[in-house]
This record gives sequence, C-alpha cells and structure tokens, in this order.
Amino acid sequence: MHPGFLFFTFYFSVFMHFSNKFTSYIIAAFCLIATIVTGQLGGVGQPEIINYTKQSYGGGTQSWAITSGFRNAILVANNDGLLIFDGHNWRKNYLPNRTIARSVWYDPTTRRIYTGGQDEVGYFSSDKTTGYAYQSIKESIPAQYNILEDVWDMAMVNEKLYFRSLHRIFQFDGKNWQIFPAKNITSLSILTNGVIFNDLAEALYIINEPGRHYVKGSDIFRKIPIIKVVESGPDDWVVFTEKEGIYSYKNSKWSKIESKESGFLQKNRVHSACKLSEGHIAAGTHLGGIVILNKALQAINLLDKKRGMQNNAVSALYQDRKGNLWAGTYNGLDCIKLNSDFST
Repeated sequence: MHPGFLFFTFYFSVFMHFSNKFTSYIIAAFCLIATIVTGQLGGVGQPEIINYTKQSYGGGTQSWAITSGFRNAILVANNDGLLIFDGHNWRKNYLPNRTIARSVWYDPTTRRIYTGGQDEVGYFSSDKTTGYAYQSIKESIPAQYNILEDVWDMAMVNEKLYFRSLHRIFQFDGKNWQIFPAKNITSLSILTNGVIFNDLAEALYIINEPGRHYVKGSDIFRKIPIIKVVESGPDDWVVFTEKEGIYSYKNSKWSKIESKESGFLQKNRVHSACKLSEGHIAAGTHLGGIVILNKALQAINLLDKKRGMQNNAVSALYQDRKGNLWAGTYNGLDCIKLNSDFST
C-alpha cells in the first residue's frame, strides 16, 4: 500500500476522533444552556397560547378580572366595560358613563353578571331585545357608604356577594347590605365558608357567620400589600404578596417561603394569582409573565412574552371549565391551553 495513503488515513482518523469529541462538547454545551434558560423555574414544556388582541375583541388594552358565565361564556372586566366571549364572537357591554370595569362575578342562580367599576356596581342580565341590560345597585347601598371609588375582587360565597373598595368590604344578600370598614385594603379572596381580606394597616381578617374575625399572627403583614390568598385545604393557605414573595399558613402557623420561586415573584412583583386543577397555582407578575407552581410550590412552567404571550404584565388570571388558563395582560388577552402542556 502506498505510504502516502497510510499517512493520510492515520491523520484523517485522528482528525475525525477529535472532531467528533468537539462536536459532542458543542452539543452538550447547547443542551446545558437550553436547560438553564428554559428550566430556571421548572419544566420546559410549552403549551399552546392563543392571543386575542384589543382589535379582535373590540375592547381596551387592559383587563382586570375574568370568570365564566352561562354556557361557559368567558366574562372579562376590561378598560372599556364588560366583554363576553361565547367561543366565537366577542360582545362589549358598557357600564354607566362608560367607566372601566374592575371586577366581575356570575351568579348561576339568577344568571346575573355582577360587574364593578369606578364608583359603580350592578349587574347585567340577558334581554331578548337588546342582548344585555344593566341594572345598577349602587343606590341601594346606605348613603354614607355609596361613594365607592373602584370596585375590586368580586366573589360570591353562601349566596352572598362580596366586593371591596379601598377602605371597605361590602356584603350583599340580594336585599340587605353589611359594610366592614378598614383603613387600606389590597385584596379580597375566597375561602370555603367565607372570604379573607387584608387591612394594610393592621392584619388579615376572615368574614363569615357571624362577622369579621382576626387571623392570629397575621399582623406580620402590616404594611405588606397582599395580592391573593389561595386556599389549598382546611387551615392551609398560600399568601402571595406583591413584593415580599410567598408565605404559607398551615395548622395556624405562618412561615415565609425561601425558594427560587419566591425570589422570582419577589423580583418581578406579583400582580394576580389563581388556583388551578390538580392543586396547582398560577401567579401572574408585573414584569415576568406567569409562573405555574405545583403543590410543593415548585415551578413547573414559566410563560412570558418570549414564549408566546402578548405582555409580561398579567393583571388577571382564571382557569375555565375546559382547563384553559385565561390571562388579562397589559396588551390584550391570552388563552393558554394548559392541557396541551407536555412539560413534566
């Protein structure tokens, strides 16, 4: 065999050996980088996200609350009023003076869509002639309390409607009002047998029968804005603060969660949160999109503008009966098909 051929064969085999090793290192490095980038807060699966722009739904840029109504229609409290989506078409309904809608709740018994806005509260009901007719209930509130400011965080528990303004919690049974004054309220959340709210100047309080009750040890939240309290079970809550991360309440004891997830939420400022199926929780932020947490409060997915959302500021979250997560952002509405998520 020609010596030159043997020389060429030897050096070619050496080149291929090191070339293959170099290629393997490059691939491994890219895999590591991808893991770091996409896996900082958990899983790397990507669910399908449907973007609804303000042009497509014909409303304002920002939305503040989302729920579902008759025949699973999506109801949205939006800058331009109440938006109703039947799965095919969007319909916009104005509040008096065309004020911003801040909160919405559907009562399946009466089929009323209770809606709160700027110094306004009432309900929409189906009308065969005009579609939806609005009835204000503001004037039925005792005169000394019916200057409402903005109406936030509507909820219905035990056939009683609750909502909050900056300085009061309102309870309405369809006929009578009960008012619970406070100094500065930043959240109202649902519990199994009542609601829970925070007074920024004092502590957390539960409202159920027969009235308002102080939550022991909750004065640790004095001067700490709370965004949402999510009930995980009896005497088991997860508290999302705006800038101080996550707290846990179990067996009547408080603890601050020290984790990368809590740090992420602290850095990006919590703006909204809701309980999901399987005990998971979605937390929306001002700056970093949405993080999905499992029962152990570990991140299993991160959803943001880089991954298909329209904006990283998420002011409203709601999971519909099909398992879709609806997000009201500062630049439109997103429907996240969580059932298509293949993350582990």
